[in-house]
Amino acid sequence: VDCLAAPLPDPGDAGGAELAVVDAASAVARVARAEGALVRTATRVLAASAEDAERFAALYGRASASIEHAPNGTSLPEDPWLDPARRAQLKASLGFDGRPVALFVGSNHRPNQDAVDLLLDTARLRADWSFWLVGSICDYRRFRNLPANVYAIGLVAEAELTTLLRAADAGLNPMLRGSGTNLKMLDYAAHGALVLSTEVGARGLGFAPDTHYV
Repeated sequence: VDCLAAPLPDPGDAGGAELAVVDAASAVARVARAEGALVRTATRVLAASAEDAERFAALYGRASASIEHAPNGTSLPEDPWLDPARRAQLKASLGFDGRPVALFVGSNHRPNQDAVDLLLDTARLRADWSFWLVGSICDYRRFRNLPANVYAIGLVAEAELTTLLRAADAGLNPMLRGSGTNLKMLDYAAHGALVLSTEVGARGLGFAPDTHYV
């Protein structure tokens, strides 16, 4: 797309960091122009949720009926480990016997950072719980002085993530903003964890409060 052709400043170059900060608004505007051009002219437009389809229509003037819904999904495990005794035994084998554990999975971008800010504040109030944080969100700058009950695990292989999902008592998704859908919600539910989420975190999935999440 022509409006994305010009390169953005490299923060690694001399003066690049300052240029990147100054140029952030113009970069966002260029991406919006590119997105708008694509939504208006593409033969087919797919959206991850009905909410995103309506937003595309409102922003870029395309008829919402012409935007197709392509929902995200997840691979359901053959054995979701729903038996509490098995989950407790696995958790004990990881050194967390007798303590409830909450898991948050996410990449290091702003909506997840905002969610983790809430999580860390909660962790300081609930010393009786352990909190596992998984993914590149562990590179977030606020992770330098973590409470003793917060464990920044970082990037893990799929098999390791499955182990953590099976052992956790609850899956956390305290999102305050975002678009699309949060795949972590599907992973939590598929592995039998109690899902604790905001309404924003459950957007676009058809999850009902107090039925599919709390």
